[in-house]
Amino acid sequence: MRIYRVAGMRKVVGVEGGKGRVKDPEELIEKARVIGKRNATILQVFDAEYIAGPIHLVHAVRQALLAMRTGEMRAQSPDLEILRWVAVEKEIRRAIAKVGVHESTRNFAFVCVGENAKSVRNSITTLLNEFGIKPTNTVLKLTRKKAELIKQKYGIKENRVEEKMIELIAGLALV
Repeated sequence: MRIYRVAGMRKVVGVEGGKGRVKDPEELIEKARVIGKRNATILQVFDAEYIAGPIHLVHAVRQALLAMRTGEMRAQSPDLEILRWVAVEKEIRRAIAKVGVHESTRNFAFVCVGENAKSVRNSITTLLNEFGIKPTNTVLKLTRKKAELIKQKYGIKENRVEEKMIELIAGLALV
């Protein structure tokens, strides 16, 4: 698990990948909310096949936190605001279609925001353990196959997929 500090916000972001199988994605998502709330964190999970690496997640979380801080949040809850930014979408429904967890998901990306590394680690580890998901950051690496999937999903023409995702996230702040 990698821990990042968000500059100027007194927040910590944890990022972890995982491999496994979840029969009921809705149960996983609801459990993430419960665990997050219990640990005073915001915990969200994504299909790792559409995540262009840890920086994609961290940059999206930072933008979501800025939106929350400035009253520009468009979602009904912080975890959904993070989802929106990670997917680079205005609409939650479309964000779920892009990066959400489905029954077919086998590679997971977890992101957690909190005041300290201990609570962030605890939230992610608890969720992984409850669903028998094996932690591995290899699913977060941007492989050629994954880059092609992301390029197709987001209409990216360039080969600099991670950089382009950062640009798209930044652009969402302008619309």
